[in-house]
Amino acid sequence: MSLLANSPFSSKINSFFSPTEQDLRQIRATLTEPRARLVQLDEDIAETEATLAALKSQRAALQLELAPHESLLAPIRRVPQYILEEIFFACLPTVHNAVIDAAEAPLLLRRVNRHWRQVAEATPLLWSSLHICGLKDSEAYHRPYPDPRARQPNFQVNTMSGVPPNQSALRDLIEQYLNWSAGSPLSLSYVERPDHWRTFPSDNLKRQNASWEIFEAALKHHDRIKRLDIWAPLWLMNEAVKLAPQEAPALRHVRLIVSSGNGMFHGPNSGLSEDVLLESADSILRKADLTSVFICSQTRPLELPLIWENLTHLGLVCEPNYASISSHIAHVAPAGGLDQNTVYAIFQRCPNLAHCELAITVRKELDPAAAAVLLTMASLEHLCLAYLHVNDAPEVDVAHLLRNVSMPKLRLLRLARSVDFVNLQNISDEKLNYGPEELAVSIDPSQIGIRFILDILQELPRTTHLFLIPQEDPNWHTHRNWLTMVGREDPTLFPALTGDVLCPLLVCVQINLPVGWMNFRDAGLTAFLRSRSTGPERCLRALTLDFAGDQKIDVDEELREIAKAQDSGFELNLVYTQTPPPNKWIYDPRRGL
Repeated sequence: MSLLANSPFSSKINSFFSPTEQDLRQIRATLTEPRARLVQLDEDIAETEATLAALKSQRAALQLELAPHESLLAPIRRVPQYILEEIFFACLPTVHNAVIDAAEAPLLLRRVNRHWRQVAEATPLLWSSLHICGLKDSEAYHRPYPDPRARQPNFQVNTMSGVPPNQSALRDLIEQYLNWSAGSPLSLSYVERPDHWRTFPSDNLKRQNASWEIFEAALKHHDRIKRLDIWAPLWLMNEAVKLAPQEAPALRHVRLIVSSGNGMFHGPNSGLSEDVLLESADSILRKADLTSVFICSQTRPLELPLIWENLTHLGLVCEPNYASISSHIAHVAPAGGLDQNTVYAIFQRCPNLAHCELAITVRKELDPAAAAVLLTMASLEHLCLAYLHVNDAPEVDVAHLLRNVSMPKLRLLRLARSVDFVNLQNISDEKLNYGPEELAVSIDPSQIGIRFILDILQELPRTTHLFLIPQEDPNWHTHRNWLTMVGREDPTLFPALTGDVLCPLLVCVQINLPVGWMNFRDAGLTAFLRSRSTGPERCLRALTLDFAGDQKIDVDEELREIAKAQDSGFELNLVYTQTPPPNKWIYDPRRGL
């Protein structure tokens, strides 16, 4: 019960009452006992809080003692070592080789506890893959001009040792990492891309710079290397190419991406000829049991010292080599490169290919001798042909190639601006998630005219999945609107696909569209969809429209009605792919110092 419940002044609260002297004395007398009670409560609260703080302190101390003992009961401690090893393997990256990062497996696994560290270091296969980024790798390599954000490491050399301090630490870590792999086969990738302004080191400095010391630490295990991927300048690449076949007995896969800064370093005065891929008498490219080769360089492809008939995986980006800038300007015919006639020659040499990626870098008319070639690529499942549209240049006759070269097992054909292998991710056939009776065809319609697309599809009656995907820069939607051309200038693509004349087995179509494109009816898309998705004999089951941008599009009402009218199983998918914002340019006042 409240001590002030019977106060005679309760009715005066919240009023304009003005107490007299007698009222003041009476109010003070009324408040004496409640005030004393309040003081007593404050003392009790302080005492209780002190007791609670002491209990919390005791509880925290007990928890600190208890937690280590409780951890002894954790189920992970009872996991057999062979299961723990499988867990470790599941933590490794699958798309690329393991990286040198203490926050990622396998290095992260050593930091958990002593037992895990012992298990990790005693499991050689855990350390059998490694990606090494050279100390001089430039982030600006892919950009047309040096990016001010791409800061380079400080290479001030210690005058006493002549070795950059960060170089020795990285070299020691690589050596220890590969020692943990014991005798297991190795999968190594190394990248060191120069920027556009860095000159090459001279020969007498090769073995003194940071690049060579790091690269040598990995390459000295050449007898155990099974897969080798290198993206580096020529002088560094040369050390790997010079390995004799007997020095790399386990090697089965090689990827060589030669980077040279800008093109001015090619030519007679540079002292660095990319013919190093051709000139070495004892080269790893001559290895008889090498089955997977991917090369991106300025070279002459048919002169590469490969055992062609043994290859199952092949990728070539062979740029033509102009002798000088002046000859380039004067339109002098370049040396090397890969044209459409070379494709036939490669197929003749490689009857066992299952995966092939070729970039056509030189435009030439189809030679009558090549046009007369009839081949069967019995094992080919994945074919990528990359080339750029060039005005007034001979077209690449892909339809003729498909007509003369039989590919009964082909499951993926990709015609685009670039190949997939110019990176250091693992090359695999995971994209071939199609059955043996299916064929996916991906075409870049911004590079191939509508007439040529129809000619190509005419030769591919097995096509079940069709992808029309313009492959441009991240702002591709701001470039030429190829579908506007389809709808107004050359409205023949979708009308030609209407009915069962072309691609009668087509079940899935995906089209990448520019922002705001709504020309479905004029392009013949609605008529195509209606003809291919109605009736029991029609087999089209899915249409995906991928719009560039996050602005929602209200598609043609007729298109939606067609989709709604179909039987169960037909899907109309609208996808909105937001274009990432361009990187913000940041001024760096110290760049170049």
